[in-house]
Amino acid sequence: MIRELAHVVDKEKAAMGLFVTLTKPKSTMVKEAASAGFYECPHNKKGYPKIQLLTIEGLLSGHERPEYLDLAQGAVTFKSPPKEKGPKTRQAKLL
Repeated sequence: MIRELAHVVDKEKAAMGLFVTLTKPKSTMVKEAASAGFYECPHNKKGYPKIQLLTIEGLLSGHERPEYLDLAQGAVTFKSPPKEKGPKTRQAKLL
C-alpha cells in the first residue's frame, strides 16, 4: 500500500502523502516510505518526508503530527491581492 501511495503522489505531482493506519507500521512499510525521499519546501528550504506514516492512536493522543510547513503559524506570508476598482453599488435587500 505504501508503494501504491508513493506512486500516486508522484503521478499526481503532489508534494507528499500521509498514510494513516490503525496499527504500528511494520519495518518494511517504514523502509518503503523512506525510499520515497523528501519534499523540499520552497518557502523555508526544509525537507519533509514525501510519505509519512501515522497511527490513529498517535494522532488522537497528540504524540504524532504530520510534518509540513504550517501556514497558520505565520511561517509564510503572501502578498495581498489588489483592491477591486469599479462602481460602488449597494446590495439589494432581501424580501
